[in-house]
Amino acid sequence: MAVTFNPAGGDSVVIGGTDATGPNPKYSISAERVQSEQGILLDVIYNIAITGSMLAIGNITTPGSRQGSLMARQNALLALLENKRPTGTLDIDPYGSGSAGQNFTFTDARLVSVDFPEGDDETGGTQTAEYTFNFEAHAADSGKQGSIYYLSSAEENWSLAENEGQIFVDSEATVADDPDTEDDEAADAKSGLSGTLFKTYTLTHTISATGYDKYTSGTWGVSGWAEAQKWVSSRLVTDPIAKTITTDEAGNTATSFKVDRMGMLVDVADNEATEADESADNISMIDLSTYTAYDYKKEFSPDTTGGTYAITETWILSKQNHTVDFDMSFDTDEEGVSTVNFNCTITGLSNSPDVREQNKITNAETALAGVLNDSYSLSNTFYQERKSINPSAEGADTLATVEQAISISKNRISGVITVSMTYNDKPQENDDTIEESIEVTDNNKGHTNRVIALLAVIGKDNGPVIQDMGTSGDQRRSVALSWTFKKEIEHEGATVNIREAITNYIKNSGSNISLGKTKVESAESAVNSYRPAGTQNTNYWQQSYSQSWNESTGALGINVEWAY
Repeated sequence: MAVTFNPAGGDSVVIGGTDATGPNPKYSISAERVQSEQGILLDVIYNIAITGSMLAIGNITTPGSRQGSLMARQNALLALLENKRPTGTLDIDPYGSGSAGQNFTFTDARLVSVDFPEGDDETGGTQTAEYTFNFEAHAADSGKQGSIYYLSSAEENWSLAENEGQIFVDSEATVADDPDTEDDEAADAKSGLSGTLFKTYTLTHTISATGYDKYTSGTWGVSGWAEAQKWVSSRLVTDPIAKTITTDEAGNTATSFKVDRMGMLVDVADNEATEADESADNISMIDLSTYTAYDYKKEFSPDTTGGTYAITETWILSKQNHTVDFDMSFDTDEEGVSTVNFNCTITGLSNSPDVREQNKITNAETALAGVLNDSYSLSNTFYQERKSINPSAEGADTLATVEQAISISKNRISGVITVSMTYNDKPQENDDTIEESIEVTDNNKGHTNRVIALLAVIGKDNGPVIQDMGTSGDQRRSVALSWTFKKEIEHEGATVNIREAITNYIKNSGSNISLGKTKVESAESAVNSYRPAGTQNTNYWQQSYSQSWNESTGALGINVEWAY
């Protein structure tokens, strides 16, 4: 019986079983299954021990000649371990000759150790020398078993968790698109806040493996970490929705695992005696098949020295390409004016297939118009709820449709848009202003002030003589108006800069002069509504008139005083 080892990058070595190497050696072979945690066969490891004796050669009359021949043979065999990768083909042939199936061949046998025990007492190690070679192999005559990849371990797991504070609104609004505008009213309605609130989820997929160096026909091919990477890559999932895992760690057919159901489908027959469709409701745990996967991320963890490779994939599952979080607060001031503060955070979700790219802000912007459209209706509903708690409270019962303040901020890196809007129930003359104030001052109303004469008398130390003239001064009324106009309004199917229109009216040049005139005249009309009764220049006389305008702030001021 001959045992031959042919290492890659080295010369073939006959360990024993020939006239030159000594008697047929003995061998032992043990096989160990490498299994995953659930018992799936990944590989079979063969441990082979070759044990035998070498015979000394040389002239017995020459001192040390025969022992020297043994040492030379031992040195040659020890040199096998000096190979960078002492791996190759190990053949164990029977005595005489062997044919297929009558010998052992390991194509990726790795020499683990060589042992030369001490010589026997009888010859002192001068005539024979024992040896033991230990090999480890993964591919026998039948080829590699288990996975096609060279793995010592492989793991794959999924987890699904609800996202606290991250919801999307499944709007049921049906709004027809207006062909006369550039806005997409139908899309804005669908992306708004009026609808059913649904949860979003974070889906995590973790794949990890440990590999070992791969040899093919005795030649080194791939490092262990690279074998692990190949298996991990084969289990990646770009889109988990509608994905079904049908194979186990070794690539064998397994019970189907539906990712968007977090389990297998339970085969439920339809009950004809009921109207329900039981066969259509045969989901095992949860049904996310109508969701879409966003924010695809990969986390890589290679360990080139340890032979391991791991990737963690994560997705946000939602039906919309954004999530929203909004809150409202209600306050009433000392004057009885109630204010609703509306705050909304829109977080865009990326649906870019390239993990190196993200389009979060683009998707967040698709929801902005819908949020702005719905902010008033939600604020007004909240306002009416709060007012119903204390119906006798001071103040109006109608929330102004025009926001008193609005703030929009965008973060293009995080894809977050923040919207803050304020509404109150302070009465207003029109819908084009943000803030309105009219202050009326009456002086000497009803002629209650008396006209007197102060007469100084020499030597009168307690003051002048006060003489009532029997009359009163004029009555005066002053009105101070302050209106702050919005920057833009909808006018005749188009968005118009109302502040610019007022400026154009004042300087009498530019566009929308008539619109600007209408707004200024509406303010003048509001002031004139406080004029004293009667006919001008008969019952009352205008004493002063001033008007101020600031286009940048939208502030229009009118001050008038009458005597009557």
